[in-house]
This record gives sequence, C-alpha cells and structure tokens, in this order.
Amino acid sequence: MENLSDKPFLCPKNEDSLKINEQVLKKFPGQNKTFFSADSIICEDQEELNNFPLDFINTLTPSGMPPHELNLKVGAVIMLLRNLNPSAGLCNGTRLIIRKLMPNVIDAEILTGHTKGSRAFIPRITLSPSDSNLPFSFKGGSFPFDLVLQ
Repeated sequence: MENLSDKPFLCPKNEDSLKINEQVLKKFPGQNKTFFSADSIICEDQEELNNFPLDFINTLTPSGMPPHELNLKVGAVIMLLRNLNPSAGLCNGTRLIIRKLMPNVIDAEILTGHTKGSRAFIPRITLSPSDSNLPFSFKGGSFPFDLVLQ
C-alpha cells in the first residue's frame, strides 16, 4: 500500500470514495476495527434539534469530515483532514500508514513530506465541517483522517 502514498485519486462524490474504500479494505489483510464518531447538533432552539434526529446526522459526511462509521486496519493508508502539528509534518493532506489501532489514538507512520518515516500518534478530536451547505451546524468527535485506499 505504501506505493499508493504519493498518488492522488479523484472521486466526484465523497459517498463514491467511501464505497470504493470499503470494498478495498475488505480485501486488505488483517483485523477490521470500527470507530464511531460522537456527533451532535449545535443549536439553541430545542424544537430545531427535534427536526434533525441523531440517526440522520450520522448518515452525513460533509467535506472535511470522516464518516460516522470509520473502518480501519493496520497497514491501511490514511490522509489527515486537518492541520494538527505542521512543524511535525502533520498537515491537511499528509498521508500516513496505520501501525497500531487503539481506542482513542492511532499510531501511524508518516509517508510523505520532510518528516517521512516519523511516527505520529493521532488522537480523536472534535471536528466541525469545513464547508457545509446544511441548514444547521454540527460537530463530531472523531479521528481527523479518512482512508485513501482507492
């Protein structure tokens, strides 16, 4: 998988990319681990909250956000969706390979840039969509990356 780390891939929609990644991940060797985001709506009006049930929110994957259900395996290539520590090479778009999966942190090796070969621990963080056309705001606690297997 490391030979894919420098190759860009294009998909017209996030949902297409997610489907391709899931199909490739199934063929990838190793134990699958599923991580779920902790999503919530940011709204002052209680009635407005009732219009958007959590089950609906969990189906959304706006730009810059990982899916609610993130399936991962050791050895899979991931790409950061946020700048975490630019001086350590952890910027939006950095590709890494997963070395160890833990409940609240992922141990990964950086595959690109000036810190290639370095290890990094990527924690769960609170994320909000970078660009959303939704009629409400929401946030989710999740890992700030997505698979790049396609």
